[in-house]
Amino acid sequence: MANISHYCIQFDGFFLNPKERLLFKGEERVDLRGKDFDILVYLADRPNLFVTHDELLDGVWGPDTYIDDSNITVHIAKVRSALGGDGGYVETVHGRKGYRFVAQATRVPCPSTRPVDVPAWINPVAKSEFSVECHKFVPVFLGTNAYIDFEEATSESLWSEHKILEKEEGGLYVLPAGVGVWHISHDLDFTTLTDLATWRRNTYREINEDRHVITTSTSKIISMLPQDADDPLASARGKIGYVLSVMILNAPMWEEPSRLRTAIKLLSCLTPLQSEEGDEQAREDAIRLENELLETGFAHKDVVEFGLSGSDLGFASWAGVSYYKFSGQPSRLRERIIEFEIAVQGLWWYTSCIKKICLSAPLTPKSKRKLSALVGAVTRQMGRLKTIGATEVSSQRTMCEAILATSRLESLVDDTVKLFNQI
Repeated sequence: MANISHYCIQFDGFFLNPKERLLFKGEERVDLRGKDFDILVYLADRPNLFVTHDELLDGVWGPDTYIDDSNITVHIAKVRSALGGDGGYVETVHGRKGYRFVAQATRVPCPSTRPVDVPAWINPVAKSEFSVECHKFVPVFLGTNAYIDFEEATSESLWSEHKILEKEEGGLYVLPAGVGVWHISHDLDFTTLTDLATWRRNTYREINEDRHVITTSTSKIISMLPQDADDPLASARGKIGYVLSVMILNAPMWEEPSRLRTAIKLLSCLTPLQSEEGDEQAREDAIRLENELLETGFAHKDVVEFGLSGSDLGFASWAGVSYYKFSGQPSRLRERIIEFEIAVQGLWWYTSCIKKICLSAPLTPKSKRKLSALVGAVTRQMGRLKTIGATEVSSQRTMCEAILATSRLESLVDDTVKLFNQI
């Protein structure tokens, strides 16, 4: 991408340093950041060439990324404003959906050091810690009829209805299918992403090895529920599926935009940085890798970006989800991510339980009829998760699309339905 170039660009009194992410007009620094800066680099590096809308998307955001046309227009307006506001440098090519940088720009060697008058915030003294909310989602099957056995009031999000059992260790969201999703949250401070990755790994082990308090709580809850001898999923009762995390960055320690972006991306996929607790050599190796990735960037084909550029930034992967809010404007995306994950993880584990039953011993006609109703509920709930309302904002839509794509939930549902139909 253009923002990692090792040369600088001059045009009409402006000096553009892509690697250091600096823009000067004479000796005065011009404040231009994030995607606005990346767009200017991409266009200025192609003077007088017509750049299509899709080429700009691929070059700045990366391939297979959807951005509303209105968002592109907003970014272009900010670039023009930074360059003087008259629009003379960036020309909109009407009718062909694209842009052209019309100033005479040339590549020049970059200076070996930054100009002495760069404001202090460009190269600050790094903070020693960052703050993050860690939200864990742990699905467990309680029983097909469990939902009606709880007296708690029904609540509803855009994607599911549920009853909430508030416990000291967290909330258990019980869905109509009889799946509960534990939601456990922590407010944490760390000095490295590596230490966060190791902490996360240790807490996952506690849950997966039945050493976490939710294991005891789940057993107590199930013991109070009546058993249904004809429940086709009876063998799955009480079994915890897996653990998935959402990392919400609240107070970052990375000031440079590209490092901050990489850190947010790594929060969604911390596995490369985790090490065994107490293994100092492994920790040092992981920290070296962390610093290298923060400097050069982190690329992973299974990490998908979502959000609204300049306001919300998030990433989804098979290993987890990360989110950071840049702007001071109100946004409910944080809450929506949590609501959506509860619905997605509940359906994922419910479908997995059904699939396992379909692969097990032959079903009786009665069991198959009961299972048919459960499969029908799965397909209806999948349809609800995929429904995008006409008024849904782009940040929320891209969040849903990214989480569904990386969870592989739709493929699991399709495979399970096909498997059931073959019985």
